[in-house]
Amino acid sequence: HSSTYTYGQLYTLSRQLSRRLIALDQQQKSTDDSSTKRNVQIGVLCPNDVSFIVAMWASWIAGATVVPLSAHHPPASLAYFLSDAQC
Repeated sequence: HSSTYTYGQLYTLSRQLSRRLIALDQQQKSTDDSSTKRNVQIGVLCPNDVSFIVAMWASWIAGATVVPLSAHHPPASLAYFLSDAQC
């Protein structure tokens, strides 16, 4: 919650979140009928602060593509972006 972070702190936070993302992806794969490898897209809607960086890095560490979203867009646009990118 401070405004200053080291790269080490960012990496640690990102690794922690990436483990959770990977676990969620594994749960999804276990209920998915297809056995083929699929690309994963993660929509990131965060304030303009460190949480965006952590979410973006965590997604990359987990092997996902990041779809950055903005709270300034109307809900219909956000729904379209998420649907179109198959997040």
